[in-house]
Amino acid sequence: MKKVSSTNHLRDIVAYICRNYPHKDELSNARVTKMVYLADWRSALERGKTLSGITWKFNHYGPFVYDVIEAVRKDSAFQVISTWNMYGEPKELLQVADDVTYPSLEEDEEERESRDIARNDDSRNRK
Repeated sequence: MKKVSSTNHLRDIVAYICRNYPHKDELSNARVTKMVYLADWRSALERGKTLSGITWKFNHYGPFVYDVIEAVRKDSAFQVISTWNMYGEPKELLQVADDVTYPSLEEDEEERESRDIARNDDSRNRK
């Protein structure tokens, strides 16, 4: 069984999305990239830091970087499948192999305690 390294958070995030997203035929590079952005955005709001470490850039269609597709292409645990969208344009679907394990993306105890303390401090400061 292939093991995804716990030191590469972007790889872990993409593996989690690929494994858990209910519509596998919709996991284009653009969609996965935007989902990674949303995970980063939420993490930045709640924890004060992003999960992936990506420096995000924005174009006419929202957040986009090549970090996600480049990480997937470099990792043998993933596949990039070339196909076509409903308009006949090429698209790339991202998949993770079935035999890949990856670390849990759950917070560890120390992160959870830090977040809870920060929330309590914020609540007290607003009163």
